Amino acid sequence: VRQKKLSRPWCIAKGFDQSAPMTPIVPKEDIVGSSISDGKIELRLNGEVKQSSPLSYMIWSIPEMIQYLSQYYILQSGDLIMTGTPGGVGKLIKGDEVQISVVENDN
Repeated sequence: VRQKKLSRPWCIAKGFDQSAPMTPIVPKEDIVGSSISDGKIELRLNGEVKQSSPLSYMIWSIPEMIQYLSQYYILQSGDLIMTGTPGGVGKLIKGDEVQISVVENDN
């Protein structure tokens, strides 16, 4: 927050050694129905849902992001594309358990 308030590059506060531990990637076919775009992204903090939003609410669709980024990067199976998050951003403290997943949209 301090870096952002000082108008400095604040990606350092979000991207540091061991800042994004990941579990093995689950194939999209095992997560949602016919299209990942039909799903919703959900973040649980210590078991409680803090963020939840349909992927269709994103400014750019998943195919649009992949198409754009692939002009500048070699994207391969298993690569992760980090995007912004839905409303509900909050502070994490040491020991918090965070689970982020794409699940079926119940709408």
